[in-house]
Amino acid sequence: MFWGVKDNIPADFERLIRYGDVNYGVALAMNEVNQDGQARLDPTYGAQLWRQYLLPLRYEKAYRIGAPSTTSAPDGIPWIQGWLGQLGDNEKPDFLTIHWYGIGAQTMINYLQEFHGAFPGYKVWVTEFACNDFSYQSDCGDYNSFMDQVTGWMDSQDWIEAYFAFGFVNDSHGVDLRNQLIDPWTGQLKDLANHYIH
Repeated sequence: MFWGVKDNIPADFERLIRYGDVNYGVALAMNEVNQDGQARLDPTYGAQLWRQYLLPLRYEKAYRIGAPSTTSAPDGIPWIQGWLGQLGDNEKPDFLTIHWYGIGAQTMINYLQEFHGAFPGYKVWVTEFACNDFSYQSDCGDYNSFMDQVTGWMDSQDWIEAYFAFGFVNDSHGVDLRNQLIDPWTGQLKDLANHYIH
């Protein structure tokens, strides 16, 4: 993943992906480009980085490349619309990527439907999701039920090509610990992970 432009990330990305011996086949673009504290970029600069670092992978190594990810904040869809508007027909991504955090399975489903409605010609990867609103007071009730509902629904959508629950990490980065998929002390899968996997 080309995370963004902090520190040495661009140089590290080029060294690892473009000039390394391993062909990963897929690369993701910038992380949460509409979010302060993440890769925060304007769409025009995002398009420049896309052309410089990501597009060459398509033509030099036959990678599939995913668009920059946005959060489910209100400016996420407009950011992608602005970014796509900067690209020529032969520069478009192979798929779009989004992150969703909020409360309730139906709320997540509604947002994904809205996103798909804005970009109906694209496959989508939901590269992070969790039932969480970062208030430290969020309560999703039965987290297993949330997981079952959203993964069951995503499995039934032909335009959702892949999805990844947030939580196979020791540091939850502010995400409610009830979303963790592994026990940070033992490394064992938690019950929620079994719902996600199955």
